[in-house]
This record gives sequence, C-alpha cells and structure tokens, in this order.
Amino acid sequence: MAINIREGYEFIVDYYQPGDRIFLFGFSRGAYSARSLPGIIYKCGILRCGHRHRIPQAFNLYKNRNKQDQADPFKQSYCWLQSNNDGIQPAVHLVGVWDTVSALGFPLAPVRSLNPFSKRWYGFHDAYLHHNVAHGYQALSIDDQRKIFHPHLWKERALEGQVMEQVWFSGVHANIGGGYRRSGLSDLALEWMVTKAVAAGLLLWGDQQQRVLRSADATGKIYDSRAGVGKVYLPQLRTIPSGAKIHHSVVERLADSDSHYDPQNLPTNYQRVDNDGPVS
Repeated sequence: MAINIREGYEFIVDYYQPGDRIFLFGFSRGAYSARSLPGIIYKCGILRCGHRHRIPQAFNLYKNRNKQDQADPFKQSYCWLQSNNDGIQPAVHLVGVWDTVSALGFPLAPVRSLNPFSKRWYGFHDAYLHHNVAHGYQALSIDDQRKIFHPHLWKERALEGQVMEQVWFSGVHANIGGGYRRSGLSDLALEWMVTKAVAAGLLLWGDQQQRVLRSADATGKIYDSRAGVGKVYLPQLRTIPSGAKIHHSVVERLADSDSHYDPQNLPTNYQRVDNDGPVS
C-alpha cells in the first residue's frame, strides 16, 4: 500500500502545473491511498519536476511526525506554491472514494499481524477529512459481511468552506466500487460520484457522463461477499450510524416487495438522499 501511495504522489509530481485542480479517486485499498495523499501534499508539498529525485526525502519527512520544522523549509525550497508572494501551497480540490478499507485480504488475525502495511507500520492519519481538501465524497456498502473489510468512515466534521458527504448504497464491497460482471449497482454509485465531481468542476470527455447514466441499475444483483473463498472470512454486519445518509435507490429497493431486500443493519433514523442532495 505504501508503494501505491508513493506512486500516486509521483504521478502528481510529474504532471502538476500551477493552477491545476487536484481530484483524487480510489476504491477499497486504493481509496485508502487516495485519502493519504492530501496529508503528504500538506506536509511536504508538491515537488517541482526538477526536484523529483527528492521524493524519498519527502516521504521520510511525511512518515516522521517530528520533522515539521524540516518540512517547512523543504516546501519553500523545492515545491510548487500557489503564489510567489503568499507562500500558500497547492490544495486538493476533491477526494472521491468508494468503500475505503485497509485490509489486504488476509482473513486470519495471526496472518494480519504480519502485514507490513498495517496501522502498526504505516498509520492511517485521516479519521477526519483533511483540512487541505475542499470536497470529500465516499460511497459505502451496506451489505458486505466480512469483518476485516470494515469501512473507514470520515468523522462527521466538515470545516467552514469544506463539503463532505458519505452515502450508503445497496450491495457488497465490489457492488459499490466495481469488479463484478453485472455492474448495475456499481454504476449507480459511480453515477452519484460523477455527479458530485462534475458539480465540483471535473471535466469529462465526450459522452462519458451519459454512458454512466445509461448503465446504472437500482435493481442490480447483490452478490454474496462470503461466497466461495469468502467463507474463510469472519462474518460481521457493518455498523451504519444513526442519521446516516442513505441513497434513494436503497429506499426504493426496500419498498419493492419482489426484491426481498431487508438489511438488518439499517438504522431506523436515516437521511434519504439523491445525487443532488437530501430528499428527506
């Protein structure tokens, strides 16, 4: 996972130009990586291309919380600033993630303890949406039942001028982020994310948005997260907090008697939302 985070940072270093808006997207462990990058950018800045060889130094500064006094002059000397006058560094415009998990697929606790990218070795630093991010969106799975795949939610605290929304959808982990042949539900979550990102200024080529809108299916198949090799994972229903935002497609599925959909972890008190915002 540390490699993925580093590769993401390298991509930004290679392509960033002053005035660019940074949009970060990721699913599953990729979401974990996308959520880590704003912290690196905030602490270490975005290296100018001529200083790409300093990326290992930037990561050493990031991983050591006691080196902020070294990080500040590092940014001033080697990184892009929004202005030569005010010294403000580039911010992240949007982070969009699907079902953030840190699990690397190890179903047994003794094996997980040997995972070199666990919290013990590479801490996850963003319980809150980073203050360096203007917009944060997360699509979450209601129905995954693997204990190790518990989702990492942002704590519900948006700063002034910051937009943050986390919405729950029907389906298991890959029903939300994609991967199954029948992709109606994942396309539904993608449609929601695309709508949010476009509203925040993301530019799409040609008819890409319309293609997504044609594919979304609120009645799509919900797969079994513990089928096949999934049986080796310890089972556990996900905890959905009271007052959570539930996508309108979930409510419609609940109302359809033919769907036989009745998730036991849905709170009695929730907000119904559509792609544009709250409904009730």
